[in-house]
Amino acid sequence: MRVPLHIEEAGNGPPLIALHGFGASTYTWRDVLSTFAETHHVYAVDLKGSGRSPKPRDGRYTMHDQAALVLELIAERRLPHVTLVGHSFGGGVALLTALTLAAEPGMLESLILFDCPAYRQRFPAFIRWLRMPVLGPLLQRLTPVSFQVRTVLRLAYHRRDLITDDVVAAYAAPLRTPGAQGALRETARQIVPTDIDAIAERYPSLQIPTLLIWGRHDAIVPLAIGQRLHQAIGGSRLIVLDDSGHVPHEEMPAQVRPILREFLASAHRT
Repeated sequence: MRVPLHIEEAGNGPPLIALHGFGASTYTWRDVLSTFAETHHVYAVDLKGSGRSPKPRDGRYTMHDQAALVLELIAERRLPHVTLVGHSFGGGVALLTALTLAAEPGMLESLILFDCPAYRQRFPAFIRWLRMPVLGPLLQRLTPVSFQVRTVLRLAYHRRDLITDDVVAAYAAPLRTPGAQGALRETARQIVPTDIDAIAERYPSLQIPTLLIWGRHDAIVPLAIGQRLHQAIGGSRLIVLDDSGHVPHEEMPAQVRPILREFLASAHRT
């Protein structure tokens, strides 16, 4: 691979690739990874610029760039019948990857998306700030990483009592590594694919089992996005969790785990 991504593996069975959201890492799957691994060989990936993956200053942090690396992983490992799982920005990457794999028979088994951007929308303030060429770097330098993380998590979580010091520390640690802040800014700057409208027109071509899980109180990618995506992908299933925000797999893992088990079992039988 052009960029050797950090990958955490678990379980046995058909391949499942899990892609985290903006500013996150494989840590986001901590409460559902074992559920994936009950029936699949899981490849939990730190996207380029995140977690323990490289953070080169090459300016290539678009969803297309990230999807190309996921496709390289699939080709290098020779993974057939792949299940793609993505949250937030990683869900957008999973969508792009799925659109490519769907054109090749036997390559794509199913798709699971959590609260992922799929259409043009208004960004939350922290994304808009990071996209500013002068203000973004200045705010990053002047604001402690733990404060940055807690601020964003307070927007992402509906159940704020779950934002513990341990969670903040786990999210903050990768953002203190060399190159992480610059990679975060580049990702924010390029977060919307320039061809987003053309991509959206292709969603109806996905004819594979698809599960959409959304938090009703998502303040980052509104439920309306999920409802629109559900309409576009024929036969998809949309589950809305009433007591959750942008990260239902972190806020409500006990409710999410049986939903995942049922879907993965039914998708494998299809």
